[in-house]
Formats: sequence, C-alpha cells, structure tokens
Amino acid sequence: MSRKPARHDPCEEAVAALSRHLQGALLAALSPRPDEPVLLLEHGTGSLAAHLPQAVSCDRLYSPHASPPPGLLCLPERLPFPTDHFAAIGGLDTLGHCASPAAFFAEIERCLCVGGRAVFVERWMGGLGGLAHALRGQRRLSAGLDPWFEACDKDNAHRESGNAATARACLDSRADELPRHAPALEIRRLEPFAGLAELCSLSRRCNRQRIDRLMAFEHRLPRWLRRRTASRVLVILEKISLPFSEDDAAPVPFQAARKQAN
Repeated sequence: MSRKPARHDPCEEAVAALSRHLQGALLAALSPRPDEPVLLLEHGTGSLAAHLPQAVSCDRLYSPHASPPPGLLCLPERLPFPTDHFAAIGGLDTLGHCASPAAFFAEIERCLCVGGRAVFVERWMGGLGGLAHALRGQRRLSAGLDPWFEACDKDNAHRESGNAATARACLDSRADELPRHAPALEIRRLEPFAGLAELCSLSRRCNRQRIDRLMAFEHRLPRWLRRRTASRVLVILEKISLPFSEDDAAPVPFQAARKQAN
C-alpha cells in the first residue's frame, strides 16, 4: 500500500516565503565583514544566526524550536556586553516586543562602536499593514500615551504578541525624541515594505510564488504608496561621534554643534 504524500499547506508556505524576504532584507542591509563583531537579536527561531554563524546571538526567551539555539538569554533592554563592543547589531521583530524602547535604543547605542550600524526589520502600521496585523491577532495596534516607555506589557505572557505600532511611533511620528534616549544614534534609513505580500500570506490560497511576485511588484511602487500600504519597515541606524559643548562638557548632537558654530 503506497503512502499518501504529506498534506500541502499553502498558508504555511506563504508565511515561510514572507519570512525569507524579511530576513533577506535585514541580512542584505547588515552585510558585515568577516572580521566585524556582530550581535544578532533573535526572536525564537534562530533564523538569523543560521546565516551568520560567526555572530553572537541572544534571545529574550528560550525556545526549543530555535535552530541554532541562541548563545545566551537576555533582555534587549539590558544587554550583558561591554560598551563600544559591536560593529553591527541586527534584529528581526525585536523592537515591537520591548516594553521600553527608550531603554532598548540606549543599550543599542552603548554596545555599538562609533560608526557602527544597527539594522532592524520591524512591524509597521501602514493601511494594509494594520489590517494584516489585526487579522493575525496582534494584541496591540496602538502606540498608547507613551510609546517610549510603555510600548507593550512587561508580563512575558503578553509581550509575546508585541505591539505593531511601536516602530512607526518611535522612529517616525515621534522620531525627534530619539536623541533624548540615544543621542549618538541617527536614523539613516526608514524603508516601509511588504504590505501586499503580508496580507496575501493570510489566505490559504497563497503560496511562495505569489509572495515572490508581490514582493517584486511592490519594489516598483512609488515610495509614498509603499509607506501607506506597508506592514514591515527596514530600519538602519548609525552611531555617530558626539562633540562636547564648551559650557558643561555634555555631549550634544552634530546638528546642535553646527548651530552653535554658526
């Protein structure tokens, strides 16, 4: 008696294809040199470390499904590494699970070397993105009163679903507040994408080929339209060297230094 083939689930295939595109966008932007110290902030899968085995990897929670398992467990808001240690830091869906984005960016700034870059792919609340996250059962879709300190519940059981609105609130709507928490971090790129593909991945009729076609089609859309439809965002930050003010020797951003000089 012949064995029946395993049942094909197009929904799972589509979600896996979307995940590969998200990882690809992050890794292409990160692209570290072989001799650069790199930190990867995982989220339960170990998928980033599988592509960069030379990097240090950490995760907030232990997951038996992570392959490879993380090098250590720690909160991204409290990283157990020395100051100015990494040339690059990367994370997938990390910021949206932080209760305090202010503490998160402060730690990223501390651990990065001057000239180092941090690359993240996070959830984004565009039009289609908001609908897709709601249909996926995202627990929080609102930035709240203070997205810098109360982005999601501190209870681990509730933090797992995260907050889809955190990245847009902190890095777009209220990006002018970033220097208060991490004055040496500058946003170099904020590229929303993936709304059409993410919405399609919710359908059981979707498959890998459709995800690939939608991602290719989306790259041809004007940026203003991608921004309105996006469900994810590619974020690139760089740690700059801060000059010191003459009055109190406190570090000030380059923009403020230029104004003082003029």
